[in-house]
Amino acid sequence: MTAVVMLRISLVCVFLSSFQGQDARPDKQPADPISQLAAKYLIQIVSENEPFPVKTTGGAINGRLATPAELEAYVPLFLFEFNLYPPTLVKNAKLKRIVLCKELSYDGQIRNAVPDLLHDTLYLEVVRGMGHNSYMRKVIHHEFFHMIDFRDDGLLYKDDAWSALNPAGFSYGTGGRNAQNDATVSLLNDAVPGFLN
Repeated sequence: MTAVVMLRISLVCVFLSSFQGQDARPDKQPADPISQLAAKYLIQIVSENEPFPVKTTGGAINGRLATPAELEAYVPLFLFEFNLYPPTLVKNAKLKRIVLCKELSYDGQIRNAVPDLLHDTLYLEVVRGMGHNSYMRKVIHHEFFHMIDFRDDGLLYKDDAWSALNPAGFSYGTGGRNAQNDATVSLLNDAVPGFLN
C-alpha cells in the first residue's frame, strides 16, 4: 500500500471519528501507521488537497503535493520522531494538523518546516534535505517546539525569565529566517559557550 493511499485512509478515519465526538473505537485500531499516529494525537495528517498558498500574518505558506515515492521515503522518519511526544504535549500545543508536502516556502523563502500558529498546523517538507536524516529529524522537533513555546505564554521571541539566565552582554542572533542559507547552522559544535547547535 502506498503512502498516499495510507494517508487518504487516515483522513477518512479522522473525518469519520469527528462525527462520533471521539477518536476511533478502541477495539478497532487503524491499520496503517499514519492513521494510528493521527488517532493517537487526535490530529489530521494531510498530504494532498492543501489550499496553497495559505495566508498568515507573516506571509504566505506555499508548497506542492509530494509524490507517493517521496512520501514513502519520508514517512518512516517522521513517524519515529513524532511518536516520541506524549499525546498531552501535542494537545497542550494545540496542534490540529500536520501537512506533508514538498517545495515548502514561507513568505517566498524556502523552508523545511513552518509552524502556522494561526491555523494550529505544522507544515513539513518531505524532500528537501532527505539524505541528511539527522537534519530532517531535528527540523521536526525544532519547529514543533515553536508551537509549544508559543502556547506556553503567547510569546515567541521574548522570554524574560529565560533571558535572565544568560551572562551579561549576551544577545541572540537574528533567527531562523536569516540562517536559511547558512549550511553550518545544522552542524553540531560548541563554539558559543552554553550552546550546542
